[in-house]
Amino acid sequence: MITFISATPGGGKTLTAVDMLYKLSKENVKNLNFNYYLFKSTIEKIIELGLKDELRTVTITRGQGLHKKTSIFFFADDYFDFLLEQYHINIVLDGEYDELVKNYPEYYFERVYYLNEIIKRINKEHNQKFMDFKHVRAMFTNINGLLLSQVRPLPPDFDWRRTPFGAFIAYDEAQLIEIFSEEYKKVDPIVRDLTIHRHKSYDFIFISQDPGLVHKYIRKLASHHIHLINAFGFEQSVRIEWATCQEQPNALRNIARAEYNGIYRFPKQLYRIYISTTANTRVKRYPWKKIALISALGCVGLYGVSGLFAENNALVCMVTGGNYGCIDPDAAAKKEAKNEQDKSESKTANDSKDGSASDTSSASEPADKSKTEKNGTNPLDDNDASSAAVSAPVVLPEQIYDYSKPYDFEPVSMPAVANHRVFSGCVSFEGKHFAVDQQGTIIKQFSAGDCKKLLDKSYNRPFDYFGNRQQQVQQQQQTNEQSDSAYQQALIQAIAYQRAEQLRKSENPQLNVEQIPLNQPKSEYMQSANRH
Repeated sequence: MITFISATPGGGKTLTAVDMLYKLSKENVKNLNFNYYLFKSTIEKIIELGLKDELRTVTITRGQGLHKKTSIFFFADDYFDFLLEQYHINIVLDGEYDELVKNYPEYYFERVYYLNEIIKRINKEHNQKFMDFKHVRAMFTNINGLLLSQVRPLPPDFDWRRTPFGAFIAYDEAQLIEIFSEEYKKVDPIVRDLTIHRHKSYDFIFISQDPGLVHKYIRKLASHHIHLINAFGFEQSVRIEWATCQEQPNALRNIARAEYNGIYRFPKQLYRIYISTTANTRVKRYPWKKIALISALGCVGLYGVSGLFAENNALVCMVTGGNYGCIDPDAAAKKEAKNEQDKSESKTANDSKDGSASDTSSASEPADKSKTEKNGTNPLDDNDASSAAVSAPVVLPEQIYDYSKPYDFEPVSMPAVANHRVFSGCVSFEGKHFAVDQQGTIIKQFSAGDCKKLLDKSYNRPFDYFGNRQQQVQQQQQTNEQSDSAYQQALIQAIAYQRAEQLRKSENPQLNVEQIPLNQPKSEYMQSANRH
């Protein structure tokens, strides 16, 4: 295949060819190692099968029809021994051990081709499954200062026909070679024989600034055209590829018909392996106008996209059929009404919380009433206490809470939270350990192992950050003081009632006659009467 690379100076045409040679060098090194290990195992198996004589001859057929010719080649016993040598080749010369590097022979490709033909015959005639060997291609070029270790120089007269079969040849600045120049009117045999270069597996790269500078034979035979356009002096170019050579690669009609059109960024790691120029005079040209235009369009686009998420958007309203983004004339009034509703709900929640606190304080009064009845206090005083409790501000719940059926209570509105669930302690029951909260409910997420540790070492109890001990003590003291005052008041009322009964009995004395049977001691009351 003939590849033609064109570009203006500094466009990266030579760098593109170096990149192709570099990749081929890496593939050759991999194939050299593969063939080395494969040949060792293959030759051992062939000797074991007694087929070593098969390696001495090969039959090659060339020609067409009645003019077809068959040639038989005979080889020496050591003809393929070059495959027994392992080649340690660096892809790029480092300058320190260059004299120790041994390159593979130029005939490597041709002899591997003959060996593969023999392997095919052995597999067919002896029913074997030997693998084919991979090709290793010799490379020739005139690129200045190229440091690839496998590359060899071109023949003195640039005659590619003197190179071995399967060679990969790159001609840099092809327009400066007389036989390849457009100014050379004659057709040299070297150029004419390019028409049959595929018969021996040759590949070529011709590098020039423009297709019009090279011979028309090269333009007609090229099956791959790479054209590079360097933009703004950056280290990258626009890469355009065609299946045929284009005499006007910059024409828009040809660019539109390209097979590939993309950005080729220069591989900087390859700068050091060849000499492109004596000094780098590249000047970058920044397209400020295009940058400003793109930035402005980007800002407009961001503004337009952000408008799609606005509360009122006519475009969204039209697309969604009035479901979203439409302007509501009553939006301000609805928003104000919603704010008022939120304020009223928050106020109601605060009032309910205050009401629950008053219920707690008034709940102690029935207990005082029961204690007073037990001590014999006056029912009228109890009525006064109950009327005082009724006069206190109380917020009635929406649903009556039955303490005997606590699971049936379902509040209509969310009750105000008066307490938070906290850890209270651990309990051991039937060999199981579990934690409970302040009302005795099991905490299922608590670790049983932590409960066992706490029961074994009670002094290791976690600190309660949520309980207000001081407030509880004050409430207990207030409750005790209220209980003591109520008890004193009930005691005073009981004593006053007893004295009133005594006075009433003294005002209305009653005579009790007690008959004493004979032979019985005198009554205690009789003795006291005799003393008086």
